[in-house]
Amino acid sequence: VLTGQNGPALRNAFTVAQDRRGRIWVGEPAGALRLDGDLVRQYPGAKVPALGTGFTRTFHGLANGDVLLGTDREGVLRWELEHDAFVPVALADGRRLTRISAIEPARAGGAWVSGELGLYYYDPASGLLHAVEIGHSHARTGTRVFDVLELADGSLWVATNPGVYRRGPGKDLFEPVRVADPVLDRRLTGRDAWELQADAQGRVWVGMIRDGVLVVEPDGLAWAPQGLDGSDDLHAGTTVRALLPVDGQMWVATDGQGLFRVQGRQARRQPVNLTEFLGGRNFHVLELIRAKDGRVWAASDRGVFHLDPAPQGVVELDLSL
Repeated sequence: VLTGQNGPALRNAFTVAQDRRGRIWVGEPAGALRLDGDLVRQYPGAKVPALGTGFTRTFHGLANGDVLLGTDREGVLRWELEHDAFVPVALADGRRLTRISAIEPARAGGAWVSGELGLYYYDPASGLLHAVEIGHSHARTGTRVFDVLELADGSLWVATNPGVYRRGPGKDLFEPVRVADPVLDRRLTGRDAWELQADAQGRVWVGMIRDGVLVVEPDGLAWAPQGLDGSDDLHAGTTVRALLPVDGQMWVATDGQGLFRVQGRQARRQPVNLTEFLGGRNFHVLELIRAKDGRVWAASDRGVFHLDPAPQGVVELDLSL
């Protein structure tokens, strides 16, 4: 847990990420901070005009050491390693985006950006964003895209409100993802999906806003993990905010019921010993990453903590801010 001299330094962390040089970035309610080993650099929105007063929702490390930030109010920013400065990233016509949900890697370089106004591609050569047309099949759902995932075969998946859509390799338009099971098919096409993740078997895991987790196999079959297969299961109808493959399992972060792990097709609660921070409230985990040293980092309403999957435990970091 990240703590300071007077108790927890962060009571709300919206996201956590690691850049290409191993630095850990944390999104705060109004700004960001960066951990360079045991050195902490804070970027409060009140003192960094480009960050503004909104919260930082996502980070994405670029190959040159820069970092893209997706924020709630200020859209997309690029942190420049050379100047230690934040620069707004705009569309070619100069417009800025807002309410960014995710920034994910693109196989050809650059990044995919999803948010309130749709799907975009960040071109590292020009430093600009370019709109990506989802197509007529998505028009009835509005513009918001919660997450985006590009698979090794070049297919591009998006999680929207509602439904999950896929653009096949070499195709121009996205089509709804359909599966044979009628119950799961209705869930995939008619309910809100928040998170997408691929595993080593080429399966796409879909985290729903209220309806647990769905897994789409490469052959188009689908299933739901036992315990996370509906609104009244272990997750109690809370949003699945993050999915992370860890040593052959899938870890699941929920916005209100803490952490779970899926082994095979069975979900189990992941114990986290945060007694002095938990109190009696629900546990909201908003992001999960696997760091280069193997530890799992989590951003939550109790701040940021990291766990060593074997053995399980929580390591406290004294920031002394």
